[in-house]
Amino acid sequence: MLPSSLRIATKFHTIKGSFKHSDCFVLKVVSVGGGTKTQFSVSVSKKVTPLAVNRNKIRRRTYSILRKYIDSVRRGSLLFFQAKTKSSTVSFVELQTDVEKLLHTSNLL
Repeated sequence: MLPSSLRIATKFHTIKGSFKHSDCFVLKVVSVGGGTKTQFSVSVSKKVTPLAVNRNKIRRRTYSILRKYIDSVRRGSLLFFQAKTKSSTVSFVELQTDVEKLLHTSNLL
């Protein structure tokens, strides 16, 4: 899990931003500018998988992937990852390539 200083509080989830789509995630990027730290949020709905165990597994996997990119992601952004149904059936490696692809296509790396 990421430290709480790098996670986004719930009150910021309603801010408008740009969206990027991939097979497993929808990424919402909000630029807040300045030299602030980049913060992350991962959301997994009950529609993706009804069992909390599986939702938490997707969330933990995604946060562990994001941990690798903390220093290389452009500063001053809020990144909201929302899982799609396919994320519950893919392997860790496929999730990792999906997250990398999203970060590259949104010019955050």
